[in-house]
Amino acid sequence: MQAASFPLRDTEIGRTMGSTNRATTGRVLVMVAVFMMAAGKVAYGTLLTAVPSQVYVLFCFGVMPLLFWPRYGRRVGTVAWRHVLMLNLSTALCFLFFFYALKLIEPAVAGAVQFGVGPGLSILILFLVSGIIPGRARVIVCLGLLAGCSILAVSAVQGSGFAVGTSGGWTGLVAILLSAMGSVLITFASKALSDRGWPSGAILAHRCYLIVPIAVVLTVLDDKTWLVDWTPRLMLILAAVGLLGTVIPMVFLQMGIERSDPHTVLVMMAAMPIFTFALEGFSPLYVWSPLTAAGLCVIALFIAFDAISARRHTAVRLTSAKEV
Repeated sequence: MQAASFPLRDTEIGRTMGSTNRATTGRVLVMVAVFMMAAGKVAYGTLLTAVPSQVYVLFCFGVMPLLFWPRYGRRVGTVAWRHVLMLNLSTALCFLFFFYALKLIEPAVAGAVQFGVGPGLSILILFLVSGIIPGRARVIVCLGLLAGCSILAVSAVQGSGFAVGTSGGWTGLVAILLSAMGSVLITFASKALSDRGWPSGAILAHRCYLIVPIAVVLTVLDDKTWLVDWTPRLMLILAAVGLLGTVIPMVFLQMGIERSDPHTVLVMMAAMPIFTFALEGFSPLYVWSPLTAAGLCVIALFIAFDAISARRHTAVRLTSAKEV
């Protein structure tokens, strides 16, 4: 009996370390995706102001099935149509409202509000659905991100960036909150499908059934679509920003979701406005706001706190495994 405890202990330690390495890889993948998305949102708000948001969404999600369906369309795991439906509904909710909001408020504020409230919405949904009570550290992180979000909300309604007057700021904030709900549901649905054996490519191939038809209808009904001067240069910029700023980052994000829990993904995504705010300095259309900077500092502080808390939790698990 005594001799058998050593391989058991080694196995437990190996599993813990393997889980830690997988989670670290997931964090890195999410962070790469966040940086690319932040750059894409600034580029969209700077270079594609003449392009209606639904046209941009239509391009990105119209290209996605073409890239992933031929190889991954039939490589699905356990059939779970409820999660596929949720994935499609939440994708439409998230992206259509987000790019609409970018016409009203600056990208750093839009990203901060969207991803700042995400972790809080996540633990609230988990509690309502399953009754799971979050740990104290997670609650502190969520409250801290909400505090930073509140500062940025004030910045938005005061006319920061693209916000024009109070009505524009409030409309943008409502759109962002709806987008945030979609972002949380995307994470849950993607994780559920991943746990059922769906590869990243299959999830990306099957998430466009709703958003593409809606984007087509909105594009046809919007008179501004037909007023755009579709020069070769504008179409090239649209393709570059769409691929590098939305499509490719979503691949990295999906891979990160496979390797992380939803809370970690949503907390890491809250770093997007930090990158966006830094990148806005290279755009002539945005002015750095001290109030926005204060909100982003609060968000950065609590993202760091979450990472430290997760590391301590892992250290405790490793210590416990060694003592078995």
